[in-house]
Amino acid sequence: VVEDGVDWVVTYPYTAGDVPAPLTEASAALNFLNGSNVTVQVEEVVRGIAPPTYRLEVEGSIGGGYTLDVLGDETVFIPYDATANEVRAAVNAVLDNELYGWTEVRERAALYGNHPLTRAWDAYAGHRGRTYDISFVACCRSAFGGHTVLTVGTTSLKGVSATVRVVSSQKGVETLSGTYQVSTDGGLTYSAPADVDGGASALETAIEEAIGRMADPTASTDATVSDAGNLLRGCGYAYDVEYPAGRDFPPLQSNVSSFDSPEAYLSVNTTQEGSQYEVWSVALDSAASGKFFLSYGDKETEDLAVGISSTELSDKILDGLELATTISKTQNDYRVTFTDALEGGGLEHDLRLGGLSSRFTSGKETLTATTANCTKIRNGRWNPLSGTLQIAMDDNLDQFITMPHDATSQH
Repeated sequence: VVEDGVDWVVTYPYTAGDVPAPLTEASAALNFLNGSNVTVQVEEVVRGIAPPTYRLEVEGSIGGGYTLDVLGDETVFIPYDATANEVRAAVNAVLDNELYGWTEVRERAALYGNHPLTRAWDAYAGHRGRTYDISFVACCRSAFGGHTVLTVGTTSLKGVSATVRVVSSQKGVETLSGTYQVSTDGGLTYSAPADVDGGASALETAIEEAIGRMADPTASTDATVSDAGNLLRGCGYAYDVEYPAGRDFPPLQSNVSSFDSPEAYLSVNTTQEGSQYEVWSVALDSAASGKFFLSYGDKETEDLAVGISSTELSDKILDGLELATTISKTQNDYRVTFTDALEGGGLEHDLRLGGLSSRFTSGKETLTATTANCTKIRNGRWNPLSGTLQIAMDDNLDQFITMPHDATSQH
């Protein structure tokens, strides 16, 4: 349940491949819903990858059976009315599982209305018929090297016009190959090309390079990428990506045109939003002179000389505004990162820059500058706290007590 509504996860059969997202016509869908601000939304969570799939059709038979040729190897005798499990067992018994994995077989409605998983009469010819989807769920079509994959072997079906045939119903995707680039700032900048066969290490290098090229980078580019699975034996790969601490990142993007495979794509699902510090820019032009000050709510710093070092400015902010910061400086442009664990992650008040003569007593310098700006660069945000806290009980750090993250004074 989401905000007094309902949230469903829909999983299509593996043979369906990439299915277009269900559409909702607002004028029709909302007519059946009561309430204010009613919405119906569809979001693709995981894009499907279609395995090579062959349709096996048995029609007009009342007895006997057949064999199948699987990449040059013949199966055992398969009864005309075999179940999907029997067909699957016969194919997998002769399939080279090291090279091609295994198959899944799903019985479906036959041509003239037969119901899946039941023996039904062919309404047109009056004979039994069965249809199966045989999917090579662990490999790409490229793995077959152009060889014939599945054909009918010998047949001994009984019945008028009894036939068995194999039809390729889904070719499946090609083996993933080529290079790709990634962006960590919504497509503004990209990494250098990375080879798709390079695995997690190549992606990690590309992500760290992309972070370093951002206009709003983090202090560290150290990302962690780990394998999360190999999709269809080379048709694709899945990775878990953990970004460096200090800021949140938009979903990873890729220059998909760099892939060699026509079906290739990159899809990203955010499993956990990142926390990030609030960042402000205090910028004075290079010809500025005099003094300025910073204010936060009802607090102010003491007078600050133009050109003050980043370390000294951080100390003055801590003394006057009671906020911890890390600061970097380029000429008179200060990048101020607030590292306090403030509620919600962001400042309660805006940071303000001042330097008017009324701020200073008689005889003191005022700020003279063509440009003097104080601008928020990044909003602060913290995820809900979780986990436990260990507190050392001696200087040897070998005895601890563990408390929950929401510990009270009683703990």
